[in-house]
Amino acid sequence: MPKSIIVSIYEWEQIAFQVSIFMGVLSAFFIFAFNLKPENRAHRLYWILAGTSLLAPAMYFAMNWFLSRATAGTFQVPLPVASLTIWAGCLVGGVVFAAMWLRHMPQGLNYTLDKIKKTTTLERNHKTDVRTIGDFLPAAAIAFDPLKQGAAQETENKAR
Repeated sequence: MPKSIIVSIYEWEQIAFQVSIFMGVLSAFFIFAFNLKPENRAHRLYWILAGTSLLAPAMYFAMNWFLSRATAGTFQVPLPVASLTIWAGCLVGGVVFAAMWLRHMPQGLNYTLDKIKKTTTLERNHKTDVRTIGDFLPAAAIAFDPLKQGAAQETENKAR
């Protein structure tokens, strides 16, 4: 393989690697994917996004293997320790963010929604208690007797 092609492949790999090290943040989707049930529509998407968080080290090791094989070991890619450290930090940060999000966000959302909800006089009894349902019915409904109403309709139908 000509050296110019190998060098251009190496340069492209380095540019892509520098961009993809920040994809470690997508590791948060590992936690979200484990938290979802497989029936959920977003479950597959979360696993795909979580897999992309592993793109940077996979790209580095795959290109290192490819370039060392293509040049019979004469072209070695140096180990980018600083970049892999940034990727690992983003990976850990993403996992911590997801754990904190799942731990604190539902309570905060419920608290905010409780503060936003406007209570009116129409909201009386939130529980359905059969013993107190008569307190909420109008007087005309209490005076209604279905047996008398049914008997009156039967006599009316017989008369026709």
